[in-house]
Amino acid sequence: MKIFRVHVLWIVLVFMSLDVVSAQRLLLTNATIVDPADRTEKKGSIVIEGNTIQSVEEMVIEEFDGDVIDVEGKWIIPGLYDMHVHSYGNMGPNRSIGEFLMTPMVSRRMLYSGVTGFLDLFSVEDFIFTLRDTQRKDGMEGADIYAAGPILTATGGHGTEYGIPTRVVNNPEEVEKEIGELIAKKPDVIKLVYDNVPGRMPTVNLETMKAVVQESNKHDIPVVVHIGTWQDIRDVVEAGAHAVTHTPEEPLPDDIIPLMLEKGAAIIPTLCVQTEFLNLIQDSTLLESPLLTEMTSADLLKSYKDTSAFAPGFKRWLKAQERSREDLLNTIRALGEAGVPILVGTDAGNVGTFQGYSVHREMQLMVEAGLSPWNALESATTRAGAFLGLSAGVSEGSVANLVVLNQSPLDDIGHTQDIHMVVYRGKVVDRPSMLSVGGGE
Repeated sequence: MKIFRVHVLWIVLVFMSLDVVSAQRLLLTNATIVDPADRTEKKGSIVIEGNTIQSVEEMVIEEFDGDVIDVEGKWIIPGLYDMHVHSYGNMGPNRSIGEFLMTPMVSRRMLYSGVTGFLDLFSVEDFIFTLRDTQRKDGMEGADIYAAGPILTATGGHGTEYGIPTRVVNNPEEVEKEIGELIAKKPDVIKLVYDNVPGRMPTVNLETMKAVVQESNKHDIPVVVHIGTWQDIRDVVEAGAHAVTHTPEEPLPDDIIPLMLEKGAAIIPTLCVQTEFLNLIQDSTLLESPLLTEMTSADLLKSYKDTSAFAPGFKRWLKAQERSREDLLNTIRALGEAGVPILVGTDAGNVGTFQGYSVHREMQLMVEAGLSPWNALESATTRAGAFLGLSAGVSEGSVANLVVLNQSPLDDIGHTQDIHMVVYRGKVVDRPSMLSVGGGE
């Protein structure tokens, strides 16, 4: 434990040593502004005061007391969010090659890629909460950290296999104590595992799940539930959970959409973790994206091309993804078209995902499933921000987190990878510096 405390202190000190430029008045002029909230695209200028959008103007502003940046021929979207992250780094398919970045470096890579905030859904709680609180207090540069802290799980359940301290609840009587202690650390969400896929690890029972949701709701903390089956979704949505994460592999039952719409529950599909490993193997050109190669080590990318070195478990995972990929995409199309709230989340930290970059791929997979670029953009920006209680967008009063693109994301959602500039809390990000510590090769 003493070693861990030293590690946390070192990370926080490194993060605090980064240059933080105070916010200023800034005018982005001659832009094409893409607003996912009302699905409009218009020419105009954005006036930023401090870390907030002061106004959006259609007329030309002749005089301005502050910095002016002409972004003629560019598109502006709100900053992106990844709503399911494990921010230790990136994993390779043979386990011997990866990138152990830790959260501060992940946060910087996120910002480089236009991701201005992310939700970490399982880390050592004292570590992640200390880092998050330090960032909020001292304004450390990097994407905003939101955190669940630990997973709430059963004895021997998912989350316990990693050797990371977590919180165990086996009956309703244990719930009040565990959540009471956790609430004191002000988690942004509560993360619960309720996964009844046969043959998987033990999971909390129905009554314990209901107690977790009820206790969390009593404290007004959103509950995100890791699920495995459609019955899991029925149970947790009926109990009042705010969001489920992951998508069951079986075809979508008829009753799920009406239930989720009635209860207002969101889904974080994690298409990347459930399909992208297979996609990368079948189409190696995906590993050649300029954005990906700029921010990821060459050795890690190369490790995806030598399939003979894959660990046996990852080979089985590929076969499972091949069986389920079509059904998963059909499910997300049906949910999105019906208006079920979707939040972009990648489960970054797992094989087939890359911190920051995979947000762009998650949006592409949504569009490949049959949803519109508007659906994808909303799920990664305004809707995700709203779930975290933020005013995220490109309208007056929104936090000034913006991504300036060289090409239209409405013509091709893949254009979100072609980043001209990132504005974070009212200031232009020095993107190359975001890779200077633990960056790509």
